[in-house]
Amino acid sequence: MSQKNQLLKKGLQSAAIIGGSLAYLYFQNYQLGKTHYLVESPRYGGGLEGVKIAHLSDLNFPDQRVKVVDILKAVKEEEVDLIAITGNLIHPEKAFDRQELAVFIKQLANLAPVFYVSGSNEVKSPYSHLMEELLRQAGVGVLHDQAQTISLNGQDLVVMGLAEKPGRHFLKGDALRFLPLEADQLALPKILLAHHPEAFLRYHESIEKSPDLVLSGHAQGGQIRIPGLGGLYASDQGHLPQYTEGVFRLPGDQYKCLVISRGIGAPKWHVRFNNQAELVVVQLTASKEAFLERELAETDREIAAYGGLSWKQAKAILNNEVDEQLAAQTAQADLVPAKSAREAETLAITGPYQDQSTKYLSIKEESDEV
Repeated sequence: MSQKNQLLKKGLQSAAIIGGSLAYLYFQNYQLGKTHYLVESPRYGGGLEGVKIAHLSDLNFPDQRVKVVDILKAVKEEEVDLIAITGNLIHPEKAFDRQELAVFIKQLANLAPVFYVSGSNEVKSPYSHLMEELLRQAGVGVLHDQAQTISLNGQDLVVMGLAEKPGRHFLKGDALRFLPLEADQLALPKILLAHHPEAFLRYHESIEKSPDLVLSGHAQGGQIRIPGLGGLYASDQGHLPQYTEGVFRLPGDQYKCLVISRGIGAPKWHVRFNNQAELVVVQLTASKEAFLERELAETDREIAAYGGLSWKQAKAILNNEVDEQLAAQTAQADLVPAKSAREAETLAITGPYQDQSTKYLSIKEESDEV
């Protein structure tokens, strides 16, 4: 191969690598992924069984990057019962497009009840009051150290919101000391919207207020994620942070957990690598058995809608066919005589062969006498 062709080949290879890398980065930063989590607790029975929550965090308007229409489409597809926005809805410095944000929030609110808590960006932004005005106009529950009881499928649920404050002193000690609850709310299942995942243990300092589920963001997945290592950096956690994505359980109580979103908008380092923007969907269940039973029932309904057999119907038919086959085999075996006294002794203890076994046992006794 000539030197010219070798250079051309290397150039094409380099172009392919660069093109693939750019495509990957575009996908990670501008295309929305979905992550589903199943959260189990006996307190999620009754009307809360199967409830789905869309968790949005760190959109950073106007730097949300993912198209608003794609976010709305993704949430709509999930048919959620509740939508939670856990802070950093807007950029800390840049002005957002008022009409774009207003339309986005209104359309979200048309899909399910929406609740919002502030994040670190809102404390710094000069446009926070304008944003909250748009939220309230759309019917969004803006929770500033407040709790609201809602009813889902006839079951009461408390949604708590911990507001962001200047500095981080409010996260020390009992982080919920500024968040009052009514007496009747203490015994109900509780969800806490709180921007900071690193304060997870602090949210449970008060036994009475301790939430069953915490939804947080802020860490943005650790900016750049390394397989086997995780995120490289997160605000307020530093390098190699612990709380960047996924589910964490409270030590000593497996049913109390934290779910972290990697967020949607541009991170602090302005690029996501191996850290796709995500919509988190959390589904509540009283037990894994209840979840599977509900999923089978839903599958049966979908199959029945197309005229097919439900799982129970198919199982009944299968069991009936097996019973018929066993009966046929038994009837056929009744016609075949035993070939030895030992077989006869074995058959004596089996129900279907009782008559034949008596016959062959009498033959054995006569033989022994001789």
